[in-house]
Parts: sequence; structure tokens; C-alpha cells
Amino acid sequence: MEWDTVVADYKAGHSLTLAPLAIDGKVIVGIAGGEFGIRGFIDAYDAKSGKQLWRFWTVPGQGEPGNDSWRGDSWKTGGAPAWVTGSYDLELNLVYWGTGNPVRTGTRRARRRQFVFVLAGSVGRDNG
Repeated sequence: MEWDTVVADYKAGHSLTLAPLAIDGKVIVGIAGGEFGIRGFIDAYDAKSGKQLWRFWTVPGQGEPGNDSWRGDSWKTGGAPAWVTGSYDLELNLVYWGTGNPVRTGTRRARRRQFVFVLAGSVGRDNG
């Protein structure tokens, strides 16, 4: 089976630097590019078609739990890339995925924010 899917725009600083994680008919990838001011995420794609099934943002957006810990609009370019392949627990159907560097904005240093997310393997919801 072969398909070609654009995960994110490389011109905006996104890149893929990992091996995909294949589980239960899904191909899961994390995005890299924290040093370029991206907002990190983890995606799942249908293994047969390449269609995106879900996206989990590693930096919470406006109105999401934890967004209030980000100053102003810094969450939009907060980094937290998921650039190393996560792990999967078959028994619990959980995906464990760590994140990397925050983004330095202007003259202010970003707070060091590195996370490990625990996601339900089937739907990509935060179980942590």
C-alpha cells in the first residue's frame, strides 16, 4: 500500500524527523520544527488511505485546559514538537509521546516545557 499525504507545510518550519508508529490500522507521526516557531502536534492517519484521522495539539489552544499558562498568543508558536517516535502499550491501547524544545520568542526566553502525553491509541485523546 502506498499513499502520499502532506502532514504540514515545510515552509512554515514543519518537518518530519521520526519513524512512524503503526498501530491498529493507523500510522502515527509527530511534527518537528520547534526551533522555527511551530505549534507541535501528533497526527494519526489511516494506514490504507492516508486520510488524517485525528490531530492532538501538544500546546493547548485558546479555550483548552492549560492554555492560560501561555502568555498572550505565545501558544501559537510555542514549540513542544513531537519529533521522536512515541511508544505504544498494546494491552492498555495507550500511546506515550514525549515532546522537545520550547520556542524562544524575541528577547525573552521561553519557559522550559517538555511533556510526555498519554493518548488513547484509537482516538488520540489525552489520558494523562
